Amino acid sequence: MYFSYQALDSNGKQRKGQLEAESPRAARARLRDQGLQPLALQPLNEAAAPDRSSSGGVLAGRVLADRRPVKPESSSAVASQGQAVSRPSLSTTTVKRPGRAAELTQISRQLATLVAAGIPLEEALRNLAGQNMAGQQASAPATRGGRKTSAAMAAVLDDLARRLREGESFSQALKAHPGLFGPLFTAMVAVGERSGQLDQVLIRLADYQERSRQISRKVQLALIYPAILVLVSIAVISGLMIFVVPRLVAQFEQRDQVLPLITRIVIEVSEALQQGGFLLPLLPLLCWLLWRVSASTPQRHLRRDQRLLGLPVLGSFWRLNDIARLARTLSITVGSGLPLLEGLQVAGQTLSNQQLKQTLAQATRQVSEGQPLGRSLLESGEFPDMLVQMVASGERSGELAPLLEKAADHQEQALEQGISALLALLEPILILLLGGMVFAIVLSVLLPVMQLNTMTL
Repeated sequence: MYFSYQALDSNGKQRKGQLEAESPRAARARLRDQGLQPLALQPLNEAAAPDRSSSGGVLAGRVLADRRPVKPESSSAVASQGQAVSRPSLSTTTVKRPGRAAELTQISRQLATLVAAGIPLEEALRNLAGQNMAGQQASAPATRGGRKTSAAMAAVLDDLARRLREGESFSQALKAHPGLFGPLFTAMVAVGERSGQLDQVLIRLADYQERSRQISRKVQLALIYPAILVLVSIAVISGLMIFVVPRLVAQFEQRDQVLPLITRIVIEVSEALQQGGFLLPLLPLLCWLLWRVSASTPQRHLRRDQRLLGLPVLGSFWRLNDIARLARTLSITVGSGLPLLEGLQVAGQTLSNQQLKQTLAQATRQVSEGQPLGRSLLESGEFPDMLVQMVASGERSGELAPLLEKAADHQEQALEQGISALLALLEPILILLLGGMVFAIVLSVLLPVMQLNTMTL
């Protein structure tokens, strides 16, 4: 049985040819034995089969492989080559953790380096997984930060190498772990396989992931100080209201004194905290439950995200964050050769706000019907004028990817500037609020004392 194939050689170049094998699986195994990474494999009918009398197995400039029958490799054969027979069972929904994104970025860079150096993809994955000759899992190479790849990540890499050995393409193997390799990663790898530039695509993905982590880290670090200030304020005020105020109030009650309004308010709050103060630690849990309930159905999720976008300050930051992610994703997909419609579909899955995701889906449908992307974004009314103008200019000039990258830089810069301005305004506001609350408590205690001194005079 004859097959036509497309494959990548050790240099990442695309090669085409024909070979004879007993089955598609055997054909893929034959290609891998020759150091080729199969991309596409199609059976040939008898009319299209090469002439067996052709000397050297070459027909019209196409390479014909050796005609000896090839059987799929057994588990023992794989084990004899240093591959593990038994492997840890892996869930197809690998859970992402905060540290896993950093591991994925580092592995993408390492894999790009190995592929660019001419190392076959399967061997590169095995090297990254850190397997020894007996097939037992060992620690993976250390990253630049000194951490070692986790055992779970090494098991994933080992599973990818096994799937490649069995004949799957790299992009197909990645789909077995959707929790770790998202739609963007899988689609970009498929583009790299088709174009023969897998190493370049992996470098772009690593840059994209690193930039995304930097933006997320800046937002998280920017919120740490206000969060700590709020927690300290709550702790200080609660301590004063629960432990200090009741002792002072007891002195006033013994004298049967008419207390000022602010003092009575503080006393009421203090008594409420003494009776129900144990519920305060449950407040974060209650907020989390309300947040989850607000997204329990698609309709509720959409309404919640619409309200969030309408918030005076936080809504603008959320919009900027998603739009910057959209522009960055589109720039890397379009710049790598992915069709615009596929790039829009992939970019839509990276958005966190359901309102923006729904708007982009509508724009994608309009683009599929022949309408320019810039006009579709303009009609939606959800995207900033700068992005719309740069997209329209890129479509007219044929340089959509570079202009999308500039738009992403602009949106990310606007986000960082907005966060810095918000923090510069938020810190003194929180300090004033804390100082005002403490002053009110102190004043509620001093006023009765001053009244008592006046009465004695």
